[in-house]
Amino acid sequence: MLFRKFGSEELNFIIPRWAKSAATLLVCSGDKIFMSPVAELGPLDPQITQMNLLEGRVEQFSPIHIGSTLDMIREEFESGSEKLAKGLMERLQFPITLGGFLKSCEVGEQYLTKLLETRMLSNSEEKSKSKSIAKRLTKGYADHGFCINIDEAKGLGLEVFDLSEEELNIVWELHRLNDKKRKIQKEMHKDKVMDMIKELPPELLDKLPKPLKEKLEKVKSTRKEEE
Repeated sequence: MLFRKFGSEELNFIIPRWAKSAATLLVCSGDKIFMSPVAELGPLDPQITQMNLLEGRVEQFSPIHIGSTLDMIREEFESGSEKLAKGLMERLQFPITLGGFLKSCEVGEQYLTKLLETRMLSNSEEKSKSKSIAKRLTKGYADHGFCINIDEAKGLGLEVFDLSEEELNIVWELHRLNDKKRKIQKEMHKDKVMDMIKELPPELLDKLPKPLKEKLEKVKSTRKEEE
């Protein structure tokens, strides 16, 4: 919504390498998506992080795996080992919790449908595709890391275009300049912090950790050489 505010007339997203998961939702909020030959989008099934109280460990999974698990238990009851099926049932979370996890897929689907209908696919002919695209991206892929390349994205019905070599070179140059700027800002911040430390009373300076003291001395030495 914030990007749309500033790109009110036109909002395009450029993907040099990847924009997966939540970033896929983000780029679907604009008018067009430009992708390089190696760029990737990714499925939108939410990733659930849940504490397994029985085993005392953290689990991460997609809600679409719940359906696969239930199918496996059903098959064991019908034509496999009933004992195994019961054992699996005992290890499942509460039904309401499972229902809540499954509902999270619908949340992502509704958000994406609304975004596509109100921008990229807003005309009447394209609008009908929004729901099917949203459903495919939230529930149609077996793995969260699935590679949705430019051809796959076009096949879904998204407004996706190839990024030319010249455009790609400009994008990478902007990336390099931004990375350089970030590093300079980081060094400036470090210098500012060191200057603040230097102003501390001597009795506090003596109590600084040894690594920090050595770093402070190194900065002082470097600055003297520069002068």
